[in-house]
Amino acid sequence: MYLKKIFVELYRNFYTTEVELEEGLNVIIGANNSGKSNLLKVISFLHSSSKISIDDINKNALMENFDKYKEAPPIIRVKYEIQHAIDFTKPDSAFEKLEKFLQYKEDGGLDEDNNIALLNALIELRYELDPTSLEDYKTQMSSVSNYKEFLEILTSFTDNYQQNFYNVETNSIVETKYVNSIFEVDKIEAERPSVDIENVSKTFVRTQIESVNTRTVTGEINSTLESAFEDITDSINVQIKEDQEEIGITNGKNEFIASFAFDGDFTRYFHYELMNTETGYLLPVSYNGLGYNNLIYISNKIKQKKDNDYNILLIEEPEAHLHPNMQYQLIKYIEKLKANNEKGIQNQIIVTTHSPNISASTIFDHMILFNYEKFGEEMKNVKSIRFGNCFELSKVREFLNIMKLDTESVLDFTRFEHQTEKNFKHYRAHLEKFLDITRSDILFSNKVVLVEGIAEKLTIPIFAELLDIKLTNKHIVIEEVGGINFNNFLPIFIGQNKKAVCFRDCDFKYVISKGKSNELANFDDYESHVNNKYEKFMNREFIGNEYFKFYTQKKFGHTFETELILENYDNDKNFGFLVDMANLPCGIKEFVKRKSITDLNDGIETVTPVQTKEKVNGLLELFYERYNAEAIESKKKLIEKIFFTNLLYEYIKNSKGNFALALASNPNIKRKPTEVVNEKEHEIYLSVPEYIKEGLEWLLI
Repeated sequence: MYLKKIFVELYRNFYTTEVELEEGLNVIIGANNSGKSNLLKVISFLHSSSKISIDDINKNALMENFDKYKEAPPIIRVKYEIQHAIDFTKPDSAFEKLEKFLQYKEDGGLDEDNNIALLNALIELRYELDPTSLEDYKTQMSSVSNYKEFLEILTSFTDNYQQNFYNVETNSIVETKYVNSIFEVDKIEAERPSVDIENVSKTFVRTQIESVNTRTVTGEINSTLESAFEDITDSINVQIKEDQEEIGITNGKNEFIASFAFDGDFTRYFHYELMNTETGYLLPVSYNGLGYNNLIYISNKIKQKKDNDYNILLIEEPEAHLHPNMQYQLIKYIEKLKANNEKGIQNQIIVTTHSPNISASTIFDHMILFNYEKFGEEMKNVKSIRFGNCFELSKVREFLNIMKLDTESVLDFTRFEHQTEKNFKHYRAHLEKFLDITRSDILFSNKVVLVEGIAEKLTIPIFAELLDIKLTNKHIVIEEVGGINFNNFLPIFIGQNKKAVCFRDCDFKYVISKGKSNELANFDDYESHVNNKYEKFMNREFIGNEYFKFYTQKKFGHTFETELILENYDNDKNFGFLVDMANLPCGIKEFVKRKSITDLNDGIETVTPVQTKEKVNGLLELFYERYNAEAIESKKKLIEKIFFTNLLYEYIKNSKGNFALALASNPNIKRKPTEVVNEKEHEIYLSVPEYIKEGLEWLLI
C-alpha cells in the first residue's frame, strides 16, 4: 500500500498542485522555498493531530482573489489517493484500513482477478468555514474594499474554521482515527540533535529487551542493591521511625520504610558511547561529529518499524553534516528500504534534499522536481515534475515540435518520430552519466546558462558583473556541457518555466586546408555560415520552445575568445590587456599591439625566435595577400582585424582554461560605474561580446 498521488489546493505556497509519488523512494528536489517541506507537512496530516490555521491559506491567492472569497470563503483542500494490490489468499490488513475510503466500480465491486484486487482509496482533508457561520461571514465581508480589511475579518473567523477528513465518494466526514490508522508516518527532521539519538533508539531497544527474562534480572539487581546499601537503609529507617512516632503517623497504622529498588525500566540506563578502537577509551556521544550522529539517528528511526505495518518515512535533508561519500551511501541504503523481506515492512520513503550529491546518485525515476513559478498573470504555484517523465516521449510530446511538415512525406515524418524517440533514450543515457555532483546544480536553480567548456564557465560571471547582472541573487547557475551536446540537456527544462540560455561557438573556419597547402576562406560567407550553424544547433523536436535559446558569435568571431578580442579590438587599452593575457612571445607582442599588418609584414624577418617567425608568417602570408588585393578600405580594416584576432588566438587555443582563469582572477577588470569617473591607468573596462550580452539579458526577461 502506498500514497500514489496528492492534490493540494491553497495550502501555503501550493495554489493548485498535483504530486505523483512512487511506491518506493521519492526524492524531492528544488530551490529553496519551492514547497518541499510543505509537502512533507501535508503528508504528515495523515498520521498526526497537527492543526491547519488561517495563516496556512495561500496568501497570493487571497490577495489576488479577495473579492471572490468575500462570497465563497477560502478552503484548503488536500486529496490523498492511495493504492494497494491485495491478495485475498494471504493475511492483509489493507482492506480493513481502507474500507471507509474505497472507490468501487459501478456494480459495487472491485477490480479483482484470481484473488488479486487493486484497491483504490480517496481521502480529502478540508480546512473550511463552518457552514453555520457562512451568512455572518458574508455580512461582515460585504463592506470590505481592500485586502487588508478582508484579511482582518477572515482572521476573526479563525475559531469558526474546522478541519475534517472526508470520504470523497459520499462527501461525508470520517473520524480522524480511521485516517490515522492507515499508515505509520514518521518524519526525520533536518535538525537531529545528539540528545535525541538515544531517545529515538529506546523504542527499538525496548523491543530487544523483551527477549530477555527481565523479572529475573530485576530481582537480582534489587537483591544486590539491598545488600550493598543495607547499613544505609537501616540508619534511615531508624530516623524515620522516631519522626513518625513524634508526628503521629503510626497511629494510623501506616509506616514509611526506606529501601533501594530498581523499577525495571532498563531503557533509562541505555546510552551510546564512542570507543576509540585503538586505545579503548570511551567518550559521550555528544563528542561525535554531527554527520555520524545523523546516521545513527536515521538508522534507529528506521529500526522502530513494526512488522506488517504500512509505513511512510519522511526524511528532510538527510545530507545535513554528511561527507559527500556518506551521502551517497545513505541514499543507496534508503533505496533498499522499499521492502524489508525479512520483516515484511512496506516502506514508502519521501526525501527532500538540496544536495547535488544525492541527486547525482538517484535514478531519474525516483526524482521529483519542485519549481515555484508563475501561474497565469499574477499567481505563483508549486509545479511538480517527475523527472523520469521528461525522457518519456509520450509524456512530453505536447511540449515538443513534432508536426508533419507540408513538404514531408508520411514515411519521412514517421522516421522523424522514431528518431525522436531514440533521441530521448540517448538524452537520458547521457544525462544519467553526465549529471554528476558538479552539474546537478542545474536541478536546484531558477535559470541556467549552458556553455561548451571551462573557459566560458569561468568568464561568464565576469561578463554578468560587467552587465550588472547578479547571477547568485537570481539563482542562476552556469554549467559546461563538456563539448557541444547541448540537446542532451534540453529535456531537463521541458514542462517547466525554467529558462536556459545556450552559448555555442559558430566555428567558422578562416583557414581551409587544401592538402599540403592552406587557403583563406571567403569572409562574405561568414553570415550565411552562422545562420546555417544556428539552425542546426537545436534538434527539430525542440525548435520553437520558448524556454531555451541558443546564441553564438556574430561579429566575425568563431570562438568565445575570438569574439571577445574582436569586441575589444578598437579599444587600444583593452586590446593590449588581452594581448598581455595571451602570453605572446616577446618577439611578436609589440607588433600585435600596434595592429598594423603592413608593419608586421615589413618586419617579419626581425621576429625571433625562428619558430615564432615561421608560425606567424604562415598565417601572415594568407591574410596579407588578401589584404593587398582588397580595394575597399573598410574591408581592408576588417581583414587586418581578423588577422590579428586569429594570430592572438593561435597562442590562446591550446591553453583556453589558463587564459580564462587569468581573466577571471584579474582584479583590474572593472564594471563601468553609473556615473562617469576618471579611470585609473590599471583599470580595464572590457566590452562584453554582444551575443553573450543578448543571451544574459534574454535570460532575465
